[in-house]
Amino acid sequence: MKKNKPLQNLLKCKSFGKKNSLNLILYTNYSMFFCHTTCVKKATSNFIAMKIINKVVIIFLFAVLAELAISCCDCTETVYGKYSNCILILNNLEAQYAGYRGYDVSNYDSFSKNRYGIRLTLFRNQSMCETRRNTSFFIQSAHAFAMDCFCPPKSQYTPLDSIINISIITINDFDSAHFQLSDVSNYFNVYKNGRKSEISEFIKTIDNFSYGFEITQKIDLALLTPPTFGKEHQFKVIVELSDGRSLESLSEKVILE
Repeated sequence: MKKNKPLQNLLKCKSFGKKNSLNLILYTNYSMFFCHTTCVKKATSNFIAMKIINKVVIIFLFAVLAELAISCCDCTETVYGKYSNCILILNNLEAQYAGYRGYDVSNYDSFSKNRYGIRLTLFRNQSMCETRRNTSFFIQSAHAFAMDCFCPPKSQYTPLDSIINISIITINDFDSAHFQLSDVSNYFNVYKNGRKSEISEFIKTIDNFSYGFEITQKIDLALLTPPTFGKEHQFKVIVELSDGRSLESLSEKVILE
């Protein structure tokens, strides 16, 4: 061990005297203070290093546990697809008797003019399909530590086009304000889940995104204002799409009385 030469020389003096005694005390206190400060700095550095190491270990364990949990979920890959509206078919509807709470497709050619409606059926084609795997670590980790094993949806479909307008044209004279080939869209409302809404308002609420491919979309239109001219009537429905196309179809001729 290397000796402290200044302190050793000071101790060899035959007579310290008050001044030398004071110097010895001050030097000794300084040496003790320097040693204490150095030890505290080293302890603090070691503590910070241990905290960093602990954080790294926790993150590593979290990643391992996440991967293990996901591997046990046995999730299938999500299929991402797109679809397009292609064909429009019309059916005549008749309101149910019990409080007019719903409409049923009818093959009859005669209806009460106060209980008539038209069903629009849009047939879709699946235009593109591809398979992808979600490999985001953070999303996987969140799924893994949920209460139950969470898997992404099996399929997600988005449209290549969407409905922007629906028009109903009368083929016959309807009333004094709407003659042959007039637009009578305002006389119809969309009937859905027991409620009626204007066509323009309904279009705003259409949810085109789907978690599963549905080959058809059905829209029921209820006639609110009955005709005052004639009994035989027929309607043409035009569905305008966002890609510039229009789907058209004619309803069957009916007697409204």
